[in-house]
Amino acid sequence: MTATADAEAAANELTPLADYLGSVLRRLRALPPLDLDLTQAYGNVLAEDVVAPHAFPAFDQSAVDGYAARWEDISGAGR
Repeated sequence: MTATADAEAAANELTPLADYLGSVLRRLRALPPLDLDLTQAYGNVLAEDVVAPHAFPAFDQSAVDGYAARWEDISGAGR
């Protein structure tokens, strides 16, 4: 075979999907972080965790009040 024929044969061979994806993923690099105003940040992800400087709110608060019951305790209540 000639060099051209060898190159054509190699080009016609299928690459397994896992190998191809691995080669693509190895070439990916993270983008540099953006410094955006909050109103312009829609659709982006955080580059690092955001940590509050103190507990918020500064007091105990329950956002939703409710009750819990076991089925065995209330199953006969409607009869």
